[in-house]
Parts: sequence; structure tokens; C-alpha cells
Amino acid sequence: CAGLGFSAALCIVLGRWFISQNWLREEKLFEFSRNLEDKFHKESSGADIAGVISEMPIVYMRHKPPTRLKMKWKPKLYISYSNHISVTSEAVEKVEKMFEENEFQAKRIDID
Repeated sequence: CAGLGFSAALCIVLGRWFISQNWLREEKLFEFSRNLEDKFHKESSGADIAGVISEMPIVYMRHKPPTRLKMKWKPKLYISYSNHISVTSEAVEKVEKMFEENEFQAKRIDID
């Protein structure tokens, strides 16, 4: 339970369980899970949710559907624990502050 999209994974698991109980339709999984992740992080970008749902590498931009990332090479990827836990809420607050202080610059960074 230390980062690496754990809250997104938990939200997807709950969403899939709701689907198995016929309480949720499959096409609502992303929206349901992102809204549930809002409870963890105040406002979920949806990036981790999209990544957990996807079975392939994707490019994710907020308010747009994910698109498949076409890889020209296949790197060997490894996950290792760095003994550092990031606090998502602090990162979200920094981004919100940037949008308040300099919306133009924040949008340029967000798009690039």
C-alpha cells in the first residue's frame, strides 16, 4: 500500500466487483473508479485509473480518451522500492497553486 497507484488499483477492484454484482455497467468503470479515487486525493487526474484499466501502454491526457502508445522498442522495465513515499495531495496542491498564480504557464506545461 505504498504508492505505485495503489489507490487506483483499489478503486478498479471495487469497480470490477460492482460490475460482477450487476450494480455497475462495464462502460462506467473508469468514471466510477476516478470518482472513488477523488475520495483519496481530493481530485483524481484519472491517469492512474486509466493506466490500471489499460492492458497496454497508453498516453493519457486529462479530459481525453487514452490512446495506445506505439512503442518502437521494448525496454526491460523493473519496479524497485526507493524507500520514498510521495504524497499525492501535496503534488495536487502545487499544481492547483500554479494554475491560480499563472494559468497560462500552467496550461502550457500541462499540454507539453
